[in-house]
Amino acid sequence: MQILFLHALEGALAGGLLRDYRGERDLLAVPRGRIDGMHLVTKRFGVLPPIQCDYQEYTPDIEVNRRLAAATRVLSRVRSANHPATARLRTLLERFEGVTLVDYRRGDLQPLRLDRRAFRYGSAPALADVVLARASIELRQGHTDAVGFLLNMDELYERFVVSGLRDAMGLDNYQWVHHLTGLSLDVAGRVEVTPDAVWRDPRGRPLLVLDAKYKETGSGVTGDIYQALAYCTAVGVRTGVLVYAHATETTHVVRHADVEVHVLELDPDGDPAALAARLRQVASQIAHLARLKADQSEHGTVVA
Repeated sequence: MQILFLHALEGALAGGLLRDYRGERDLLAVPRGRIDGMHLVTKRFGVLPPIQCDYQEYTPDIEVNRRLAAATRVLSRVRSANHPATARLRTLLERFEGVTLVDYRRGDLQPLRLDRRAFRYGSAPALADVVLARASIELRQGHTDAVGFLLNMDELYERFVVSGLRDAMGLDNYQWVHHLTGLSLDVAGRVEVTPDAVWRDPRGRPLLVLDAKYKETGSGVTGDIYQALAYCTAVGVRTGVLVYAHATETTHVVRHADVEVHVLELDPDGDPAALAARLRQVASQIAHLARLKADQSEHGTVVA
């Protein structure tokens, strides 16, 4: 987890910290922004400085940076055999100058709303939320505090695959939608379905659906293939992709339905460079599948 987050964080901070405007109200020696005239007359009786002012501060102290800093601090305190990663995280923590260090509790983590400027942070915010949601303080005898984790590897692998492929394909959150809501298998809307990712073209038309599975399998688990078929039916696409941690890559052509379910492998183990290479390879495979289906639709080709 340290190495995965470290790799994502280094990429996120390559362009510096994001900043935004925040309203401030303070007593200042010189005027700035809007002077509170009522306060000057009724509280200061015309005597200045200081002067009460309302102004906008352009600051890195925004929520997404607070979460990245908090996750960096947590992981930098974990006892790990990978000492270089721990040392690097401690160095990166110094990059968050001006950002408030918050001690998050699980109940404090509300969904993070990110605008387009935050896209360059890649998967780092999602991984930070995983760290902060699962971190806990272990209490023991003595005077040493240690940080421990209980990680849901299914959730972690899903976020890694969805965010990593989005970045590798250069898509935004509109085209590559994580957990698209409002989908149902039946007309009445009683059987809700939520694929891990839906790829849409710039006009919003769906191209394919994807589901990530932290499993080891041969050519795919039967239940997962049924699930992918249901997603394709609900979304109205002809291509479903199942990404496994370990699998034999293959294609299942669904009988009596113009749908294919492709099984791909994306091994999460290894160093950051190897992971990035695998993400690019799988992203290339998925892009090829989307182009192939688009060509078949254009020329009226039917898959038997």
